[in-house]
Amino acid sequence: MASNDTGISRAMVKAVFEGLIQEIEQMVLNGHSIQLGEMGTLKFSVSCKSVEDKEDLSTDLIKRRRIIFQPSARLKSAVNRVNFLTTVIEDEDDGNNG
Repeated sequence: MASNDTGISRAMVKAVFEGLIQEIEQMVLNGHSIQLGEMGTLKFSVSCKSVEDKEDLSTDLIKRRRIIFQPSARLKSAVNRVNFLTTVIEDEDDGNNG
């Protein structure tokens, strides 16, 4: 779709997208937050157990690693404009069991 919308070849869009993914991965793994323009922000988060003595510090205390996406105000607004329709599909049972 991006290729059709921009007039840029599919191969070029794919190459740029793959390059962006590699860069985003490296930035997140190095602890950076990544601003994705009007889409939002990605950031790396770690949850760990606390200790009282610094001698007890260890990577074994890490409980969870996560990537958090915080959508922009624009994206949140777009989601709030989504309309939903209810559709009921009737079972066309004609009385035959087959």
